Amino acid sequence: ATDQLRAAEKRLKSEVQSLKSEVQNLKTEAQRTQQQLAEQTSHARQHEHALAEKEKALQELQKQVEGLRADLQQRHQALVDLRVQENLLKHRLEEQTNELVELTRMLEDVDPSPAFEKPALGTPAVAAGNVGGSSSSSKSAAWTKPSLAAGLFGGNKAKREERRLVHLIQSSGKFNADWYLQNYPDVALHPNFSRQPVVHYLKFGAFEGRDPGPDFSSDDYLDAHPQLRAAGINPLVHFLTEGRGNGR
Repeated sequence: ATDQLRAAEKRLKSEVQSLKSEVQNLKTEAQRTQQQLAEQTSHARQHEHALAEKEKALQELQKQVEGLRADLQQRHQALVDLRVQENLLKHRLEEQTNELVELTRMLEDVDPSPAFEKPALGTPAVAAGNVGGSSSSSKSAAWTKPSLAAGLFGGNKAKREERRLVHLIQSSGKFNADWYLQNYPDVALHPNFSRQPVVHYLKFGAFEGRDPGPDFSSDDYLDAHPQLRAAGINPLVHFLTEGRGNGR
């Protein structure tokens, strides 16, 4: 019986030792598992942090995209406004060009007015009743009146006189065609006067306050000789034929 008890005790001790070994193995496995879990948790936190940074960067990019879209819309609207303004300016320019063409046609087609005594533009002759007219009268009135304009430029004889005066102005050294077109772009855009700016100055420009070049002021000369404006006499023509010789 004693031998049996000893054998049983020995067997139990062996089983207990085996169980302790298994427990130790389980503890070791548990520790390893905990360590792996800790490492995975650390990796997960790192990924979460990286994801948060990327989400923040994405939000910043979205804000930039929204700002660029808003700026693009503003630029597009500004471009639309500019195109509208461009079309309005083109329309106004076309209207002014048509008006100028019509005035030119009127000057060429209307017969001389019998009530107007046609002066020679190279002399200080004036229409009856207009001598000493007010210097505050409209600068464009001298050429917008059909009877006055026709009296100055109507008929073949007047055309020959016009050509003579054009040559006088061109050969004076006071008229600079390039300067005139550069400073008065509406004339440069005109289909006819862009090729003959001197004709525009002779007929209209001087009475609109335009200068033939940088060395002569039409307004100053007309203000000093108001009767020329009333008579429709070009100031540069008067200066070349009358004023220069008299030391004016």
